[in-house]
Amino acid sequence: MIERAGTVLRVSGPITMGSAPDVRDKGLALLTDEISEIDLGAVTEVDSSAIAVLLAWRRQAGRAIPLVGIPPALGSLAALYRLDPLLDEAA
Repeated sequence: MIERAGTVLRVSGPITMGSAPDVRDKGLALLTDEISEIDLGAVTEVDSSAIAVLLAWRRQAGRAIPLVGIPPALGSLAALYRLDPLLDEAA
């Protein structure tokens, strides 16, 4: 699930192959210039598709958006793919 709370996008539940297209599309629909951060603290499960979702959001935003509450598994995946600077520069 994804929702906008003021200037924050809050993501909860899994971001996996089964949910990623829906999470991506809902996030893209809610993503505006006013979004100041993306809260991933309630994300319960991730796979490599979570990286693709974050990249799609970043591409649409045209900027790095700070990420908070990054799940450890997402950090591990980013490091595995050598995309951990993506998470670091957005923080």
